[in-house]
Amino acid sequence: MIHSKIRYGFSLLEIILALFIFGVAILPLQFLFSEGIDANKAIKEYSTAINLAESQLHKYVNVINNLSKTSTISISKQDDTAEIVSGFADKLKFLNGLKVSSTVQAVPPTLASSAYEITIEVEWNKKERYHLNTIVVQRED
Repeated sequence: MIHSKIRYGFSLLEIILALFIFGVAILPLQFLFSEGIDANKAIKEYSTAINLAESQLHKYVNVINNLSKTSTISISKQDDTAEIVSGFADKLKFLNGLKVSSTVQAVPPTLASSAYEITIEVEWNKKERYHLNTIVVQRED
């Protein structure tokens, strides 16, 4: 009488080989995940810098639009960091070394309107920088 040997399951060699193949396949994915996390951090920092710069821009546009026709404004490299951080210190702690500076200067007259060049610079981590530069024409009421 011949007895057939019925095998159930996997051998130890098959399991080790499957784990090795799985490990080799998962390594590139692990690298992609870490790169994705770094990219998300950078995007968060840049979007925060853009929002801070636009906030300062709107502040200066309002100041310009509320000037009388005979008044002018000139700001040279003003440090706005303390003003910005005072209201959002807990939300901005991830931006190490945050520095926000503003410059507002009149540009040569255009037709009948007064125009100003506004420059906002946001710097963080001592190497990252966002620069916003625009010209605003004073609103005539």
